[in-house]
Amino acid sequence: MRPAVHIITLGVDDLKRALAFYREGLGWTAPELGEGEDHVALPLQGNLSLVLFPRGALAKAGRQPVSTKGPPAVVLSHATPTREEVDAILRRAQAAGGTVPVPASEQPWGYFGYFADLDGHLWEVLCHPELAAGA
Repeated sequence: MRPAVHIITLGVDDLKRALAFYREGLGWTAPELGEGEDHVALPLQGNLSLVLFPRGALAKAGRQPVSTKGPPAVVLSHATPTREEVDAILRRAQAAGGTVPVPASEQPWGYFGYFADLDGHLWEVLCHPELAAGA
């Protein structure tokens, strides 16, 4: 098997609220949630999708117990070409109701910060022009 990721699925407490955060709050492209639909796929670059799925239904699909919120076990990272874009994304996430537990700052390894979405999923936003150019 050649290692690859095509879909990232996040368990969310409220599908409509989570969709609004990503679509209206962050400005991502996403389809409308149809009547009776139990998930929504947000298209990303590189033939990748971010799927929002109710936490309980996701646990049931994987035959796992429903997890309670706790510290993140996964961090999703988004590279930008500029420090200003890092700052803008963190501000936008916070204005949409997310939190910014780590404000952007310059470190020996680069300029970055973190935001958490409405369900506590942690996103690192970093200035990495080379990585951002390949997206």
